Amino acid sequence: KMTEVVNDLVILSRLDEEKPPISKCRFDVSGAVLEAADSFRASAEAQGHALELNIVPGLTYYGDEYAVRQLVSILLDNAIKYSGTTVEISIRVRETAGQLEVCITDNGIGISPTQQTRIFERFYRVSKGNIHDVKGFGLGLSYVKDIVERHDGSITVESREKEGSTFTIIIPGKK
Repeated sequence: KMTEVVNDLVILSRLDEEKPPISKCRFDVSGAVLEAADSFRASAEAQGHALELNIVPGLTYYGDEYAVRQLVSILLDNAIKYSGTTVEISIRVRETAGQLEVCITDNGIGISPTQQTRIFERFYRVSKGNIHDVKGFGLGLSYVKDIVERHDGSITVESREKEGSTFTIIIPGKK
């Protein structure tokens, strides 16, 4: 675990200091998100979660494929970790007005409005009941936000306590 934290901190530190260019190329974003989601299927099912995929096939995107896979993985991992049992998690990927839209929704524990304003800060962890039993360091969502911003996009969260959360990423398409 400590190695993971150190690696994440090194990545975040480099991004802060250097802002190295992301490696962009045209790739099958539908396939990349599907593969990322499939890698979480067994873990989700083992915890009683159903994954619903609504991914428009054949979408391509000009961006950093590895980074897009990472942000989907981080959001899915969080949805699985921070949801109770028998929760449905859905992933939607589509193109809207020339922009890529990725939404990850769960009907889990939700996040209070006060905490929603801070969840993208480094080291911030939602404080709620048994949530401290979940391992993590509060780096994932700050990393996701950085990836999205480096693609000139935006990320928002809509959440209600005890009802769930939806993270929506909008990234402009580039031809």
